[in-house]
This record gives sequence, structure tokens and C-alpha cells, in this order.
Amino acid sequence: MKLNLKNFLYLPIISFFFPAFAVAIPGLSVSLKVQFIILCICCFLLLLTSARITINKIFSIINNTPLKTLFITLFIIIINTLFLSLFGVERFSLAISSIIMQIFLGIGIILFYYLGVIDNYISYRRYLKFFILTFYVILVIGLIAWFGMLFNVEIINNIFDFFANARIINLSRTGYDLFRQTSNYYAFGLPRLDNLYEEPGWYARLIVIFLPLIYSISFSKTKIYSNKVLNVMIKKTIVPLAWINLILTFSPIFLILAIALTIILYINKIVRYLKYLVFPTLGVLIILCIVISNVDLSDTYLSRIINVLTKIKTFEDFILVEGSLATRIVSYVNSCCIFKDHILTGVGLGNIGNFMINQLESSPLPLTPEIQTKLNFSYAYNVPYSTNIGFIYNFLAEHGIIITTIWMVFVYKLYFSINMICKYFIRNHFSSFEKDISIGLKGCLISIIILFLYENYFTMPEMYLVFILISILIYKFKKNNKQKENKI
Repeated sequence: MKLNLKNFLYLPIISFFFPAFAVAIPGLSVSLKVQFIILCICCFLLLLTSARITINKIFSIINNTPLKTLFITLFIIIINTLFLSLFGVERFSLAISSIIMQIFLGIGIILFYYLGVIDNYISYRRYLKFFILTFYVILVIGLIAWFGMLFNVEIINNIFDFFANARIINLSRTGYDLFRQTSNYYAFGLPRLDNLYEEPGWYARLIVIFLPLIYSISFSKTKIYSNKVLNVMIKKTIVPLAWINLILTFSPIFLILAIALTIILYINKIVRYLKYLVFPTLGVLIILCIVISNVDLSDTYLSRIINVLTKIKTFEDFILVEGSLATRIVSYVNSCCIFKDHILTGVGLGNIGNFMINQLESSPLPLTPEIQTKLNFSYAYNVPYSTNIGFIYNFLAEHGIIITTIWMVFVYKLYFSINMICKYFIRNHFSSFEKDISIGLKGCLISIIILFLYENYFTMPEMYLVFILISILIYKFKKNNKQKENKI
């Protein structure tokens, strides 16, 4: 039976940008993200109406792209986690729940929906056009959210509290809001923009991940939208909007990462035009030095970066000056300690929180107030420690060196393939939507690889969306080339 609810299949694209919108389950001490509910409904409809077509398409993409290596990795993670549960390293109940919640319902449902829908019911081009348009709208309403907080406009704040209510539900359920205890929602007297996310840093991460795609669309010479006004408006304003939103999150580390990413992506152009910028740059630097020498930076956004560079002599100083970053470093170091004790197999999927409680008691670095707060929460409610997630450190700790190596092989294959496609388009002087998208997605993958070292997590939807979009592009590219060879 052919699926007739095409418009409904666009809802996950919209709900993708509502990650903190949740509903409480009556009678149970749990809540579900609306994003997850909508994905489940869409996947159920696909299975109900066109299971064979959808599954065949998914297997075809997997077999012809690096996604095969990803699925091998996920399978070995399941086997490794069950193996560790048999030897008492991880509780069997935790192993089963982690496999179900993270592998099947966390990652599997995202892979099933996007691989099954894109180019089956929504064309690749149409999907990306709708995604970019939705992203643009989110950036606009981000400014509305920030001004609502700045001027305390109740109706605006209430609307955003309703659509980003995960923490409010958590507070009403436990009476203890861990995130409110550990997050700073104001910086230098100004509100930090979290838009529809649970905290400003997570919103900043979204922008940094998709910044290369934003650049590629903005700089594209091809027409993205048939409406001329919409096309020009998005191309001319999406980059400034993204940077304004990023700056208003007041997240120094993501600002630095965005600048570094921009330099990496455009280093050749920067070097090429550097000779024309020498004198203007010197002039700007001289003016900037004069201005800075007469301005008190203690209450500005840049002060956090300057403090890190100038005021730190010991790690205790680092905790006082930049507690958020210090918390992550302490967490990452202790994750590495757990990995050192379980090099081959790790401690099992979802099990790092249990090991982290004991590890922090013998931490080689001093604990920050945020970590102590989280420890108190774990002790009070007898739950695993909610660790700050740095992808590569947590992945090594939970899965060991062998599985991590296979995962990195997958990422390398993905990068190698998309880089080859980009070179093909450039070498043959193509000017097309696919070329712009391939360049943008390659940049997104570079962004994710950079974030492996800082803040990323195993089931993060943004990461898998990039993996999927690149894989489908690889599949389409191979299919088109094969058709051309057959014609010859």
C-alpha cells in the first residue's frame, strides 16, 4: 500500500529543532520527547504502509556506502555489552535497557526514518531545502527568544518555556533540577540564548555543526528556492543570523570552535587574499588595541576568554575562572582513567555513569562545584553520575580500543567518500545544488570530528543526520555513475 501522508513525514524535520519539547507520562516518573514520539509514529506508518519498499531502500544504501561499517560497529557494541554483562562488569538489566534505548530507539529510529523517507517520499533536494528553510526560521525566532528574555516579555518567555519544557518537567518530577543547579543562564548581566534547546551550549553546538552547510548555501551561485525574494533573503542573511545567534549563546568555547572551523574550511581563500588585507588588518588591529586599552573588559563577553589566557596559574585557578570548561576537562580525564583500566572492552554501553562515581572519588584533578553537585544528585537519588560527555573519551571508556578503531574507520571512509565527490564536482567545474551540498556536508563532518574532542554524544541526532545525508549523497553519486557507464 502506497503511503499517502507525505505532508506528515515533514514533521520530524520540524521536530528536529524542538529537542527539549517533552510530555510527561501520567502515573509514571518519566517524560518523552515530542521529537521521539513523532519519529516513532512516522516509522510505524512506513512499516504499516510500505515496509518492503522502505526496508529494501535502506539495505541498498547500507550495502553501497560506509554505513555498512557503522552497522557493523553497532552490532559489535551490542555483543560487547552483552558479553560484559555476563561477567558482571555491567548489570544485565542496564545492558538490555541501554541497547534498546540507545541502539534501537536512539540511533535505529533515526536511521530508519531518514534512510526510508529521503528519496523515497521526499526528494533529497526538497528535504534539504525544507531543512534549510526551517533552520532559517529557528535562527529568526532565536532572536525573538533573546529579546523576550532581555526585556522580560512574559508572553514570549511563556511560549518558549512551553516548547522547551524538558527541564520544567524534570523539576516537577524530582523536585531537583540538576541543570538549573549547574548551568549559567546569564552572562555579564545579559541572558544566554538557548532558543528551543535545554541549555545555551547545546544550541551553540547545533549552529557550529551546520555552520559549513550554512556557508555553502549562502555562497552558492545556484538558485536554491524558486521564489526570488526568499532565495535572496536566505542567502544574504542566514550567515549573519547564525553568527548573531551563536554569539548570543555566550559560549566562548563554541565561538572559538566556530572561528577555527571557518579558518579550516576557507584557509586557502584566506591565504590567497591575505596580501590584499595586510594594511587594512594592521589598521584594524591598531584601532582595536587603542580601544581595548581604554575599555574595561571585566564585564564583557571576551573576558572569559581573556581570563583563561591570563589569570590561570593552577588548576584551582582554572576552576574559579572558567568552571564550565574545567568541569568538562575533569570529566574527560576521569573517562580516560576508566578507559585505562578497561582498554580492550571498555565498561559497556551506558555504564560509564556507574563507574564514574567511584572514579571521581580518586580523581587526579580537583572536582569542580558542578561535578560535586552532580555527585550529590547521584547519591541523593541513587542514580548513575550524569557525566559531561566528550565523545571520544566516553566512547573509549564504554567500548574500548577495538570498537573505537572500527568506529574511526567508518568516519574515515565517510570523509574519504564525500571528499572524493567534492573533488569530482570541482574538477569538472560543476555548478549545481549537489556540489554545494556536498561541500557543505563535508564541512559538517569536519565540524563533528572536531567536536569528538569536546562535546558530542553517541546518540546525538545531529551527528547521525549528517552521516545519513552524506551516505545518501554517496549512494546517489554511485548510482548515477553506474547508469552513465551502462549507457556507454
